[in-house]
Amino acid sequence: MEARLQKALEAGIKQAMSKYTTGSHLDTPDGEIHRHPFREILVALEGECNYWFRGCNYRITPGCAVLIDGWDEHGTYYSTNDRHLLHIWAYFIDQKLQLRLCEVSVNGNYSYVLPTTICPGATYNFIMTRWNEYNAAASRTGGAPIGIYMNSPLLILIEEIKIHLLRLAGANDNHSENHDDTGFINALKLYINSRNGRECSLRELEKYSGYNRFYLAHQFKAVTGMTLGDYINRTRLIFVNSALQRGMRQKEIASELGFSSSASFWKWFRNHKGSQL
Repeated sequence: MEARLQKALEAGIKQAMSKYTTGSHLDTPDGEIHRHPFREILVALEGECNYWFRGCNYRITPGCAVLIDGWDEHGTYYSTNDRHLLHIWAYFIDQKLQLRLCEVSVNGNYSYVLPTTICPGATYNFIMTRWNEYNAAASRTGGAPIGIYMNSPLLILIEEIKIHLLRLAGANDNHSENHDDTGFINALKLYINSRNGRECSLRELEKYSGYNRFYLAHQFKAVTGMTLGDYINRTRLIFVNSALQRGMRQKEIASELGFSSSASFWKWFRNHKGSQL
C-alpha cells in the first residue's frame, strides 16, 4: 500500500473546482445531500467517479480537487457506483486542518487507510488565507483563475500526507506499541462534526469505530473531558446557531440534523439552547 500511495501522491494537482466553476451538467445526486458550516477539500489520487456539488455533476479523476466552502451543498459519502478510489479529505474544523485518506473498494464501501493527520497551525492559516483571497477575487469578477491562488495550498495537503507517512514509518521502525487514544478520539470528533451530529447514536458510533459503546464513552470523556452526548449536542448547537443566522428554516435545520419532525427538533433546541458551546 505504501508504494502505491507514494506513486499516487507524486501525480500532484491537475485541476481544481469550486463554487465558482461549473460542472458538466445538472444531475440528481445518488445519495444524501449535505451541508455544514465548515470547509472541506476533496483531492482525488486514484480512480474516477461522479461527484455531486452545488447542483452540478463533476467527473472526478486523479489530480482533481474540489473546494467545498461552508454551507455548499454536496453529496454525502459514496454511492454504490463508486469503486477503486483513493481520496484525501481535508476538514477545517475548530481552527484545525485535519486530513484523512479514504479508500473505496466496491459498491461505495470505504475505509480510512491512515490515522487522522492534524496539520500545523501555519498550514491551516496559509490555506484559509489563500482560499479567502480566491473567493474575494472570484466574487468580484464572476470567476478567477483558481490555480493561481490554490495550486500551492493544495500541494501542501499532499506534502502533509507524505510527511505523515514518514512519521508512521519512523514509529514502526522504533517498534512503538503505544496506543494513541488522542488520534482515535480526533477521528471520532471529526466524524461527528462531518455529520453535524446526525446519526451519531452510540450504536452508530460503534459501527463506525469498531469499538463497543462503553469503551467509546470512557475514552472520549478521558481525552476530552466531555461526554459523547455533550459533544454531539455542542456540534448540533454550533450548526443551529450558524444556520439561524443564515435564515435557514426550522424544517430545513431539523432535516439536516436528522430529526423526524420540526416539533421534535424544536423541543430538543429549547432544552439545549442555553448550553455552553
